[in-house]
Amino acid sequence: MKKLRLLSLSLMLPLLVSTSNAQEKPSQQILKMLETYLNNTHTFTADFEQIDNNGKLSHGKFYLSRPGKLRLQYTDPTPLTIIADGQFLIHHDPSTQEITTMAISETPAEFILRQNINFNENVKVMQFQEEGNSYKVTLARNKAAETGTFTLKFSKTPLKLVQWIVIDSQGLDTTVNLMNLKSNTPIDRNLFVFQGISP
Repeated sequence: MKKLRLLSLSLMLPLLVSTSNAQEKPSQQILKMLETYLNNTHTFTADFEQIDNNGKLSHGKFYLSRPGKLRLQYTDPTPLTIIADGQFLIHHDPSTQEITTMAISETPAEFILRQNINFNENVKVMQFQEEGNSYKVTLARNKAAETGTFTLKFSKTPLKLVQWIVIDSQGLDTTVNLMNLKSNTPIDRNLFVFQGISP
């Protein structure tokens, strides 16, 4: 239970500057294409599979509505909820009734929840990879005290977001794979409202 809670909280860890050496300069044309794709996509829904640093799996549903709204509804092995309500990222563990809250601006989720997504705005592209049918963009904040990165993976054909990877300040990685992704479909706004704890 404790490990799963730490795993789900990885999305809430600060996104910090990587100390890795500069990689080969990425293709600005492809980055612009990926920016356009993200900016033209206002909602995502998907099933997800999360893999922690020890290989432990968890599953659930993913909802995103830009700007500022996100929900990760974990279904197994333990039901957990993470909600971004436009201002805060809220983690709720119903088994303990524990709630953890952070400002969205202090989390990796901030980048994909922006109104306007720009790979040159307050982030640095640490690495760009083109391999097979995918692109990978690894990002870090311009100003921070410790290390950590956020990687977005896209399929080429069709172009879509398929994965993100968070590496925290201790070097531990959490991978989230997206399946059955749907874009620009209506999402109930109530999904992004934290209802609090029932008495």
